[in-house]
Amino acid sequence: MASLALGGPLLARLSGLTGNVRIIIRPVRLFYETTVQGTDVNTGKETIVKRYTIDPAAITALVDDASSNKGQIVNLSLKYYQDMPVIRKAIEEKGLALYVVAAGNDDGALSADNTVYPAMYGGKIHDNLSNIITVGALDGDLGIASISNFGGQWVDIGAPGCAVPVLYYDYAQKSWS
Repeated sequence: MASLALGGPLLARLSGLTGNVRIIIRPVRLFYETTVQGTDVNTGKETIVKRYTIDPAAITALVDDASSNKGQIVNLSLKYYQDMPVIRKAIEEKGLALYVVAAGNDDGALSADNTVYPAMYGGKIHDNLSNIITVGALDGDLGIASISNFGGQWVDIGAPGCAVPVLYYDYAQKSWS
């Protein structure tokens, strides 16, 4: 999502030609999984339920790393239906990086009744978080994709999210295709 919002395949081609754009991909696990005895919401029967919990240490490490390297762009393509104060606080306090976050794929307008985090931290409603951009998905005709969340208060920009051309490096030809 971040690369598409910033130029997608064109950005990759330019970085190969000019050598002045450095892209480093660092996958980071921000949640940890636990299992507990619980009730299945569909059947009402007792079962083992998976729960995902934000790992504050992983969030802090990610934000510290981004803040220590000026000019970094951090792609947070994740969604959570509850406020994520650990992420918000980290972004507010160490705002040297640009955070690009996904609007989510719930096909709905973001609002107080339809929340997706960290997408809710972007847009014009949160002026104190000027280092975060919330990106919605566009379809092939550059309209809002049918799966994308949207809303002018929270979504800053749209980027191709459907039928996206894929760029790959042909090692034999030593060129992008």
